[in-house]
Amino acid sequence: MKLILKIAVVMLVLFLGSYIFLNKFISPEFIKEKVSKTVSQKIHRDVVIGGNLSWSLFPRIKISIHDVKLGNPANFQGSHPFFLEVSKLDLGLDPFKLIRKKIEVNYLAVDGLSVFLFVNNKGQNSWNLSMSNEKPSLNKNREQEISSDSKEALLNLNIGSFVLNNVNVSYEDKIKNKKIDLKKLHVNTSGVKANIPFKFISSGVVELDKDKNVQFDLSSNVLFASDGSKIQLDHFSSKSKIQMPGMLPAVLSEQGEIIVDIEKKYFWIQDLQGQFDAAMVKGFLEGSFQDINSPSISGSLILLPVDPKRLLQVFKQTVPVFQNSNALNRFSAEFQFHVTPNVLMMNDMKVKLDDSTVLGSVGITDLKNKTFQFDLNLDQVDMNRYVLKSAAATGNVSQAATSSNKNLSDNEIKIPTILQQLSGFGSLNVDAIQIQKMPINGLSINLSARQGIYMINPLKMKFAQGNYIGRLQFNSLTPTFNLKGTFLGIDAQTLMASLKPVTRVQISGKADVTENLTTQGKSKLALLKNLNGNVLFVFQKGVLQGIDLPYYVALGKSLILNQTTTSELNTHQTEFGTFSGSFELSQGIANNQDFLLQGPHLQGKGGGTVDLVNQKIDFQLSVTLNGSSARPLPLVISGPFDSVLIYPDIKKIAVTQINEQVQKQLNGRVGQVLEKNLGKESSDVIKDALGNLFH
Repeated sequence: MKLILKIAVVMLVLFLGSYIFLNKFISPEFIKEKVSKTVSQKIHRDVVIGGNLSWSLFPRIKISIHDVKLGNPANFQGSHPFFLEVSKLDLGLDPFKLIRKKIEVNYLAVDGLSVFLFVNNKGQNSWNLSMSNEKPSLNKNREQEISSDSKEALLNLNIGSFVLNNVNVSYEDKIKNKKIDLKKLHVNTSGVKANIPFKFISSGVVELDKDKNVQFDLSSNVLFASDGSKIQLDHFSSKSKIQMPGMLPAVLSEQGEIIVDIEKKYFWIQDLQGQFDAAMVKGFLEGSFQDINSPSISGSLILLPVDPKRLLQVFKQTVPVFQNSNALNRFSAEFQFHVTPNVLMMNDMKVKLDDSTVLGSVGITDLKNKTFQFDLNLDQVDMNRYVLKSAAATGNVSQAATSSNKNLSDNEIKIPTILQQLSGFGSLNVDAIQIQKMPINGLSINLSARQGIYMINPLKMKFAQGNYIGRLQFNSLTPTFNLKGTFLGIDAQTLMASLKPVTRVQISGKADVTENLTTQGKSKLALLKNLNGNVLFVFQKGVLQGIDLPYYVALGKSLILNQTTTSELNTHQTEFGTFSGSFELSQGIANNQDFLLQGPHLQGKGGGTVDLVNQKIDFQLSVTLNGSSARPLPLVISGPFDSVLIYPDIKKIAVTQINEQVQKQLNGRVGQVLEKNLGKESSDVIKDALGNLFH
């Protein structure tokens, strides 16, 4: 017992003697020089301790260092002469714990830390500590020993207090011309120990540019496993104030529970709740970074109902003013997603805009090759709800739109470059669409694309009490369009109602229409100028509104009798049993030579042209009243689409009358004289020649 006591006394004397010797006889300048030199040789960087260095060894180890600088790698050319600068570092350790290989830090405080991360024009960075000529010297067993020691040190780690104040980190990449600054970073935590939760608080500012910055505050309870395999962040909470050009200042906040499995390289975020301005999101996320080159994130998110117009205001976008005040009022979404560097997919999607709901999936299956895939189902959408108020009411444009025949422009329709590169396939089904007065039901689209060439086949819909089936090909590279399809049993009145802004002529009845059209161009005008193909149409049992053919026949007869009016009333409509024809289109001009209208009172035949480019019509008809032996009456239908004129063809009527008079004379007294003096054969030749002069 006495021996043990003697040994203890000797050790105490030696310890106190060493403490007195270190403090009295070893200069801090000597220690600073030795430490700087030794560390510099080990890491091949200059280490400068420009300020005071002080320490104490009892009852705990205390070290205080001022003005420490760590230089850049040798011969490295950067924007700042040093890699790291520390204004003040205070460290307190328990010496007795160190003897037992336990790291117990009573406190660690760093004030005024500045780090300069720089990539120069040669691609060299300032944070690489290894030298190009160094070779790995550790074998596998030694690496395992180091790993085991690290885990043991982590198990024994105990930090009473850890504080970072006024930390600034600057990152600059000269090759990518990118600069990011982390400023005024503060970190405060205490009770850091394995397997025991501790509070972590941090704040700072991230500056991407002078007018781009994010101020953040975050806190969490942190729990890490003693073997370093897992880290858990409970009650994680962050709040960021975002200042960016092109948007109003906004607040982003997040809350959740985060678990990181370092060994399995996996993470989970549960009970996630986030809010960006008025938009609130909740859900969960999980991800894997086992393959550092192909990390993945999956999860399920719900966007609670939000006013889209508010988000437009946040991003300083013009908020559209609709005629319907209930338009663009409510948007929500929920979906599952999977993201990798080459894939972005959303599944089990439910998106609602006002009264419309979209279900299905959509995404990019191969980002490298720009391949998409979608399967969407829309219940209904009323496009009339999203009609903008007139320019006169909103004052957003200089003048209101005029009639459509004056709106054709040669302005280029810009096709996004991405459309010229996409490939993929998908389907879209819409139960009901309302466009003006035209309801469309059962719209079905199957789309395939290959490097910018798109094919919709088939394209199906129930339209105006009938059906349509066809296909549409669009080459975004040229660009060219080809539309081929058939309308069957269409209600003509519904179809023609959409053309009321273009023409006053309307048709009722049932219609069958077949079209095969191609065009090419980058503007509305060019598309019309290059329109080619053919259209065949048959209307059954209807009324031609806007044109009263019997009235114009009666008016023509009155003109023949030198009367300027007729007692026939203009009803502005013509009843028909069959109305048919075809158009051959070339360079935007539709030519018709088989116009046929058969009604209970008359029959009309003829042909003409419809100039879609200049938006005018020029038709000649020959109308015959049923049961009448009178010659057919020629009518002219011509003029711009919005003011078509119909009138008897006076010239043809006059020529017909003259011809009838000539024929009457040739077949009468004059003919007898010719036959008597010249003979029948010569007389017939002269009669034919004279008669043909007036045809």
